Amino acid sequence: MLSFLDWGSSFRSKKVSSKDQNDNAGWPPSFPQSQLTSLLGTAPARERLRSLLLERQQLQLAIRLPESESVDDWIVLHCIDFLNLLNLLYGMVYVHACTPNTCPRMTAGPAYEFLWQRSDKRTMERLPASKYIELVLSWAEEELRRLMAGSANRKSCHKLAQRFHRIFAHLYHHHLADLLDMDAIAHLNTSYLHFYFFIKEFDLVGSKELEPMRALTECLLA
Repeated sequence: MLSFLDWGSSFRSKKVSSKDQNDNAGWPPSFPQSQLTSLLGTAPARERLRSLLLERQQLQLAIRLPESESVDDWIVLHCIDFLNLLNLLYGMVYVHACTPNTCPRMTAGPAYEFLWQRSDKRTMERLPASKYIELVLSWAEEELRRLMAGSANRKSCHKLAQRFHRIFAHLYHHHLADLLDMDAIAHLNTSYLHFYFFIKEFDLVGSKELEPMRALTECLLA
């Protein structure tokens, strides 16, 4: 249950008490058709998508709250799982593919940029995607430590889920080809669908925040 505590030290940074926000020009964006084609255009990808349809029911069953479980504890436990998944997925691209040169801003396509609120809580800071994601992962670990040590609180998990969704969006919009080259697209898709079903089941992320992934999500659910 606490496996997220054993992360590699490469993702650790000092704790930052912060919030982030959208700085986007318009709603909604269009997910690049070329990326949708690369996702679905090959025979293995199409076969994998058919497999996802079979897995969908299992994923939806897996997220349901057990009768004996506290809903807040259940959400925290899943957030730990999603943190582990994102740590693994991002670890595949952060050394060579997601760098300050390749991703100088934390974006999800051309219409969305996410800014980091500095510790003074007054200044919004534009960061390379790698730094932003590193801060999110480090902050999420500390936040989950706190929640596990005390009383789990669903309100705190809303921010965790929101930031996790932004990492998924960045990976899909900017590193889909990299993950395809690594044969990791099946893991990415299954992880994202698991996450998506969960946040919808427990209403953890607002519809506006889901927009960067709307076209792709509709494609996966079609």
